[in-house]
Amino acid sequence: LLAFGCKALSMSAPPDWEPCSLGRNGEGNADTFLKRNHGYGYNDMIALPTLTKDSLLENLARRYKYEVVYTYVGDIVVSVNPFKNVGNTGKAIRNKYKGGSRTALPPHIYALVDHAYNEMVRNEKSQSILISGESGAGKTEAMKIALSYIGEVSAKKGQRVSDEVASRLMQTNPIMEALGNAKTVRNNNSSRFGKMMRLHFEPSGAVAGAYIKTYLLEKSRAVAITDPERNYHIFYQLCAAGPAEDKGSLLASLKPTDLNMLNQSKCIELKGKSDAKDYAETVQAMDTLGIPKKEQSELFRVLSALLLLGNIKFTDDANDKAVFDEQLGKGDFCKAAEELLACGALSKNLTSKVMKGKEKPDGRRSIYTIAYSAKQAGAVRDAVVKSIYTHLFDWIVEKVNTFIAGNESTPSLPYVGLLDIFGFENFAHNSFEQLCINF
Repeated sequence: LLAFGCKALSMSAPPDWEPCSLGRNGEGNADTFLKRNHGYGYNDMIALPTLTKDSLLENLARRYKYEVVYTYVGDIVVSVNPFKNVGNTGKAIRNKYKGGSRTALPPHIYALVDHAYNEMVRNEKSQSILISGESGAGKTEAMKIALSYIGEVSAKKGQRVSDEVASRLMQTNPIMEALGNAKTVRNNNSSRFGKMMRLHFEPSGAVAGAYIKTYLLEKSRAVAITDPERNYHIFYQLCAAGPAEDKGSLLASLKPTDLNMLNQSKCIELKGKSDAKDYAETVQAMDTLGIPKKEQSELFRVLSALLLLGNIKFTDDANDKAVFDEQLGKGDFCKAAEELLACGALSKNLTSKVMKGKEKPDGRRSIYTIAYSAKQAGAVRDAVVKSIYTHLFDWIVEKVNTFIAGNESTPSLPYVGLLDIFGFENFAHNSFEQLCINF
């Protein structure tokens, strides 16, 4: 690599350098941060003597080795996930970037957000920040860092409103993560949906309200997971601490390892994570959103029904028509699901469909009942689970938006948009979501 003119990128460690020892929630010291982020490779890789793939990666590797995780490429901030607290966030560090010179300070998400915010206030034109990368790259954490900066810098313009909106945004995290996040191979809390968060601002620069637009929820995960991943967090939380009256007697008697939607992977519990504790935080978040207890109970009853639907198996009879497999020995899953969903004829609708012929001049029409094969019935069952789960997620997002919306004039105000795009992935069995995301 030295042949490419990158002699400044020596990998020898400074004599006084030590890895950061801050805990997960510790705040970085501004002076220490500035010292630790000086002299390790190039801050802006456009300044590299030779621009090649190798020189770019070598510069990032050197900086990453010494816990310098942010690097510019022009107006782009490249962030390499350290998977630990490296002391580069906190109130004292945020204060350094408020109105500060981009070139005089180390590369940081704060600098990018500060520029977008000031451009929005100065020109009264909306700005957007795209956060992209593969799964586990730290996109969601980057969005949280950006939100913390915007909340603080705008608070000076309108203390009460900005603090309230920022606080409300943070209070919605547990419920959004419960229904929208899951463990993947690279990330124990990966967002399985894309979202565009718009923070609207008054002319003074104070936050007026916010709006979240979600898209491409990975609904296929609800019915199919690969080892060692997990389904959505909410299902494990429900099994760990959900009230028996919401789960019903059949589900309450089962363990996660008994449920097909969860036992496709050997990973049921996460080290250092309590699903029961997370359930309590999810319920608290719903209380904060103002969701009545009756609606909360209905939400958990529907989720319980989905887990039961996942255990329904079909087999073909002598005429290749789908019938319920009665050899499971765990009770009538379909009947229990019907009771929780408060619907009837589920068993009929999972194994057959009704087709209507063209209406005749006298008003009559033919009606046909077409039976599914076992394979077709299984696909219908999965489609029902995915559709219901998607509607539940959209319902929660609607509740969140009502909670953070501001007043009627808020949507017309300029905004800073944060687009957290889904991570690039390649599974053993790729769904339509992966096609849309990767290509």
